[in-house]
Amino acid sequence: MSAQGDVILITRPLAQGKDFARELNALGYEAVLAPMLEITPQKWTPFQNNPTALIATSANAINCAGAQELAALCALPIYVVGKQTEQAARNAGFKTIHNAGGDGADLIARLRQDAQGRQGARLGYLRGADITHDLADIFGENLEERIIYTALPATALPPENYTAVAFFSKRTAEVFFGLYARAGRPPPLSSTKLLCISHSVLECVRIRAEDSGERQFFTAKTPDRDGMTALIKAHCTSSNNAP
Repeated sequence: MSAQGDVILITRPLAQGKDFARELNALGYEAVLAPMLEITPQKWTPFQNNPTALIATSANAINCAGAQELAALCALPIYVVGKQTEQAARNAGFKTIHNAGGDGADLIARLRQDAQGRQGARLGYLRGADITHDLADIFGENLEERIIYTALPATALPPENYTAVAFFSKRTAEVFFGLYARAGRPPPLSSTKLLCISHSVLECVRIRAEDSGERQFFTAKTPDRDGMTALIKAHCTSSNNAP
């Protein structure tokens, strides 16, 4: 730990990472950007099934879709996960937004409860190339997907002047540890605080960090940005309260 407090490595993609770092800086934390994924928009064609509702599990899917393309869809209800995706949908012009909270599993449960998840509904899914929950396996021919963006993995090791690492997804954790594996050495995690957005991310990190010396593992109470902010406040030292 530095004299000013913990130095927190932010592994989110650059745009979200910068935004989160600004929030942490305002709270007195030192944040170092180390994006493990690069978000790249992809061209996509309109849905053919005339969907009755849309799905987006990531703000990236909405932010990368394009204003003109979304304008024709904004009259539809949209099902999202998390406050950031909800805000992205609101900024894009959607009026009827159902936030399932939590993660993709909560979204699936919400869709099954609502009429949109039943036989005869037509769902349009705005997604990235890599996903955690395969909705096509669940909703079958009722679902039409469009890949809106890719998330390319980082190729360079992150800065190593950190005392805490914030992991927002299993994939960012896998890329982080994979970079060190390819370099032929474990990451310098001795006495490092490993901050995980969910229990599934925690298990991913715990397995990969087993040979990295003494570590401290922490999990957010809610799997979202607010939960991660609260986790950092609870377990990290800022310049405002450093000894």
